[in-house]
Amino acid sequence: MTTATIDRIRPSYGSLIARSRGQSQFPQMWDGLIGEYVPALGSTGGTVFDLSEYKRHGTTSGIDTNSDWVASSNPRLGGWSLNFDGDQDYISIPWTFSLDVYSCVAWVKINAGTVIQAIYDARDANNDGTVFAIDGSEQIFCTYNATSLTANTVLADGEWHHIAVTSDGSILTAYVNGANDGETSISGSISVTTDLKIGARNFSTPTVLEWAGEMQEVRFYERALTAEEVLHDYNNPLSLLRMKRFVSMAPETAAAGSAPMMTMLGVG
Repeated sequence: MTTATIDRIRPSYGSLIARSRGQSQFPQMWDGLIGEYVPALGSTGGTVFDLSEYKRHGTTSGIDTNSDWVASSNPRLGGWSLNFDGDQDYISIPWTFSLDVYSCVAWVKINAGTVIQAIYDARDANNDGTVFAIDGSEQIFCTYNATSLTANTVLADGEWHHIAVTSDGSILTAYVNGANDGETSISGSISVTTDLKIGARNFSTPTVLEWAGEMQEVRFYERALTAEEVLHDYNNPLSLLRMKRFVSMAPETAAAGSAPMMTMLGVG
């Protein structure tokens, strides 16, 4: 099978554009990857594909996969992103995220706001579980059951940021643009029954913690990334995309107004 690697794919009705680039210096960035949501690389109609081997594909709500595609101003990634308007726009993932040891990495651009906005929420109604968000002061806010962490850096409106949270089961650590931005001690285990959401609260009504801004990528790992790996991922944001084994694409039969469907043939 002929393979190629992906730099960028533009969501269009009739074609996808892919360019080959070099391989990553950090092939271990594949290790423990259990969820990868890059809307501009895999989406059709109301579905955002999980590009990891687990294929927990997400279902959009309130998102127009035509008009909510926007050309990204991210100088490190370029390409396209998905714009959330802060009014019941979210992605539902069929996944109860019950991990004590994990990482989440995201590229985001926030609009001005005074309320907490979720990158992802994976909690039950009693607040057991985890959340990764930006608070009303525009700082990273994340929880591990009843323990919360507010990071130090105030994220500027209208600018792209590479943000991450890692848990090794003992320490919860936040990162902004590759640098440690705060940490706290944690204990206990995560056990939830409610599926994860990207861009809104996952339990009860999703009209809380609504994301207002853009997202280009959200990735999940079943391990705690090292500080070196987070910094590398910030400095080399296409590291995973360059390593993708490409792809069969659905024929050009998608209905107008939907992004083309893409099926991964292999990962790793």
